[in-house]
Amino acid sequence: MDELNKVKQKLKNLRQYKDLSDEELEELAREKLLEPKWEGLLPEEKKEAKKKYEAYKSFYNIKSYSDIELLATLIYNEVLENRYKKMIKSAALKSVLPSSSLIRSLGEIEDRILVIREKLGLLNKSEKNEFKTFMEKVKTYWKERGADQAVVCPYCGEMIHLAPNMKYFEAHKFPFIKSRILYNEHLIKLYKSGKITLEDVAKVLMTSIKYVEWVIKKFEENDGR
Repeated sequence: MDELNKVKQKLKNLRQYKDLSDEELEELAREKLLEPKWEGLLPEEKKEAKKKYEAYKSFYNIKSYSDIELLATLIYNEVLENRYKKMIKSAALKSVLPSSSLIRSLGEIEDRILVIREKLGLLNKSEKNEFKTFMEKVKTYWKERGADQAVVCPYCGEMIHLAPNMKYFEAHKFPFIKSRILYNEHLIKLYKSGKITLEDVAKVLMTSIKYVEWVIKKFEENDGR
């Protein structure tokens, strides 16, 4: 007797399945064979995983082998997500900062969960709109910092490189640059009026006094003074 028939026979002997047809028993037996074993999870986590597995299958009517495999991976990651969140909570209760590796692992798991949910078609409209919210945050990031950044996309889970597009930005002259040279006109005026010293100018510009002397001379010569 092959494995499928063995499972089918066991189910047939159970009272709750006595009214099922032979076809229904066979379908149920196949499902039982495909059930994940949840290797690597703790006993209480296995219980959590099993409950999630049945709930997902019941609500979303997941039947195909490939989707069941994806579902098992999704639930495994969701259980791990809860594990890491509990670890972070435990650290917080002890007034201890969680390690950077723990935070990074949690983030990676959350990214994987989003990707798998998308593959299974489980994302609702509000979850899909998270990507739009993310892009709005990106625009704010650019406006505040004006620097490029490589990030993990919360929608597809892939690494993406954010590059600025000038048409979305207002152009402002940088107050500490003149002709591509580190300089601040008001700062130099304060020095020339005797309100601050060369040392003060150098500290603000984070340069040497010799640099300040050089840059003042350069622009005085260029301005014809």
